[in-house]
Amino acid sequence: MILRWLLPIGFLGLTGVVVLLIIYLVKPQYREKTVASTYVWKRVMLNGKKQFPVLNHILIFILQAAALALFALCLARPYFFSEEARLKDAEEIYIIDASASMLARPADSDGDSRFEKAVAAVKSAVDELFEKDRGEVYVILADDKPHYIVSGLAKDKKDEVYSALESAECTFGEGDTETALQLARQRLDANPYAKIYMYSDVEFGDMGTAFTSVNLADEQREWNAAILGCEAVWRDNEYVFNVAFGAYGNVALKCDMLINIEGATNGGGEPENYSLTVPVTFEVNTGSFGYESVKTVAVRATDEKYGGAEGWYFDAYEKVTVSLSGVSDSFPRDDEYIVYGGMRDVIDIEYWSAEPNDFWQLAFMNLANNMNASRRIGFEEIYQEYGMTVKTSGYDLYLFEHAVPHEVLEGGMPRDGIVILSDPGAAVSRSGIGINSLSDVRLGSLTGCTGGGHPLTEYMDPSQIKLTQYTKMEAEQDSLFLPVLYCNGDPVAFVKNTASSKIVVLAFSINMSDFYTREFQILLYNIVNYFMPVTLGDFDYSVNETARFNCKGTSVEIIKDGESLQNFQSFPAEYTFSEIGTYTFKTKSGLQRPDELRSVYVHIPPAESSIFGTSDFRLALDNGELTGEVGYDLFIYLAAASLVLIAVEWYADFKYIV
Repeated sequence: MILRWLLPIGFLGLTGVVVLLIIYLVKPQYREKTVASTYVWKRVMLNGKKQFPVLNHILIFILQAAALALFALCLARPYFFSEEARLKDAEEIYIIDASASMLARPADSDGDSRFEKAVAAVKSAVDELFEKDRGEVYVILADDKPHYIVSGLAKDKKDEVYSALESAECTFGEGDTETALQLARQRLDANPYAKIYMYSDVEFGDMGTAFTSVNLADEQREWNAAILGCEAVWRDNEYVFNVAFGAYGNVALKCDMLINIEGATNGGGEPENYSLTVPVTFEVNTGSFGYESVKTVAVRATDEKYGGAEGWYFDAYEKVTVSLSGVSDSFPRDDEYIVYGGMRDVIDIEYWSAEPNDFWQLAFMNLANNMNASRRIGFEEIYQEYGMTVKTSGYDLYLFEHAVPHEVLEGGMPRDGIVILSDPGAAVSRSGIGINSLSDVRLGSLTGCTGGGHPLTEYMDPSQIKLTQYTKMEAEQDSLFLPVLYCNGDPVAFVKNTASSKIVVLAFSINMSDFYTREFQILLYNIVNYFMPVTLGDFDYSVNETARFNCKGTSVEIIKDGESLQNFQSFPAEYTFSEIGTYTFKTKSGLQRPDELRSVYVHIPPAESSIFGTSDFRLALDNGELTGEVGYDLFIYLAAASLVLIAVEWYADFKYIV
C-alpha cells in the first residue's frame, strides 16, 4: 500500500496548531486574588491540589492541537492505494507528432529524422512498460487527422504495437497536435492513472501532472533555409516574381537563388527558356537558437543585375522553378518551389458571315478583356471575297452568321470545337444537325422572350430582349437539342452538348434584336464557360489542401510521377493533395482535339519550414481523483477521529470547569 496526498495544499491547515500554541503562550493561566479569610484561602489551595490545573490545561491543549492537525490532514486528502492495482490499471499514451517539420534531421549528418527518433523513443518506452508485465499502451499519430494506431494493447500484443509503429508515416503537411491531445484527454478521463507523452519538435508548456513533453528538435545541429512561396504577378506588361524566403536556426546564410523560366512566349511565339541568379543573404543572431529571419525579393526577368536582359519580355510561361543553390540544411524539401499557371486557356475563334459586321468582333474583344486573367481570345474573320475559305478544323469556336457555309454543308460541322449558328435561315435544315426550319421568316414587334433554368441563361433577364424578326424552328426528335429561349411560345435558342457535338443555334439575327450589351455579353460569357470551363482556378497548393476543378471534356485524370491517381467523370469535382510534388490534370475531350494538360505544384506548408517552435495551446492534463476501487480513502476516518477528539476535549474542559 502507498500513501498519496491528493490535495497537498491542505497541509496549510497545520498552521492552526501553531496559532493555538501562540494563544496558550500569551494567555495568563493564574490570577492574583485577595480573600477575606484564611479559611477560604485554605479551601482554594485544597481544591487546586485535587484537580491539578496545570495538567488539565496541557491535556486540553493536546486534544485541541490533535483535532486541528487531523482537520489539516483531511484537507490534504490522504489516500492509501494498492500498488498492484495501480500497475494493473496503468496506461501510457504516446502522441507522435507527424507534422512535416518532424522530417528534419541534423544538417551535418545523415542521421535519423525527428520522426524516426520519436518512433524509436516510443518503442523503448513500450519495452520498459512491458517489462513490468502490466499496463496497456495507446499510440496516437498526430497527422492532419489524428487517430489511434495502437489502442489498449498489453504485453501479449507487443508484436502488433511494433508493427503499427514501424508502419507509421510522417505527413508532408501540418499535424493537428491539439486534436491529438484532446483524444488523449478522453483516455485520461477514463483512467486517472494514465500518463501522456508528447513526442514533437514544438515546446509545450506545463499542462498538468499527467503530461510529459519530449522535444526532439536539436537547436545545436539543425537549421533550415526555405523558399516559402513564389507569386507571379503581371505588372507593366511583364511578369514579376515575388519570392518569400526564410532562414531558421543558428546559422549565417549566404546563397544563390536560381530562377529557371521554361516555355516563355510573347504573343504566341516560339517558347524560350530563361535563367536568373539572385544572391540571398540572411544575418542570423548567433546568440539565439531557433532564430527566424524572413524576407521577400521581387525579381523581374528584365532586371540586368540578376542576369536578365531588356528584351526578355514574355506574357506566358509553362513553368518557373525557384531553388536555392549550394544549401545543405536540415529540411531540404522546401529548398525548391515550382510555379505553374502561366499558360492561359486559348480560345481561337473563326467568324464567317453572309453579311459581315463588326458587332461580333467587338463583343468578343470585350469578352477577352473580361476574361484576360484566365483566357486569351483570338478572333479571325473569313473574307470570301478575298479568296479566304472557311475551315472546319483548327479552331476552338466557330461562328457562322446568316447562313451555313458551303464547306460546312458539304463536309459537315466542325468536330473539334464549339459551333454557333446565328440566324442560319433555311440552310439549317440541310446541315444535318437536327434542327428544321418550318417557315421562312415571321415578322413582328415581339417582346417577352422568356426562359431560364439553364447555364446559358444564368444571370440573364430574357424579358429585356425584343425581337422584330426570327425564324420559326423546331428540333428533331432524339436530336438532343434543348430549347433555352422562347419568343411567343416558339423556341428561338437551342443548345446541344454531347461528348462529340457542342452547338448553339440562334433562330434570329442580332441585327433584328435589341440585345442589350449587358445581356449579350452575359450570353457569350455563359456559352464559353458552359462549353469550355476553366479546369483550375489555382495552381499553388499546400499538402492537405483541396483543389476544386471543372472539365471542358468528358473526364479529368490526375497524374503524379507518371502514375494515375484518380479519374473523374462528374463535375465540378474535388481532390485533396497528400504529398509534395507536381500533379497533372489531364482532360479528355470528346471532340477531335488533343488532351489538355494543366499542372499544379503542391508544397510544404510554409509554417512547417519553421523547424523550431513553441505551442501556446493549453489543456489541463492532470491525473484525476483516485477511486476506492483501487485503494482506501482515509478522509472519512480522519474526520471521525477529529470529531472524537473534539468531544473528548469538550468533556475534559467541562470537568475542569466544574
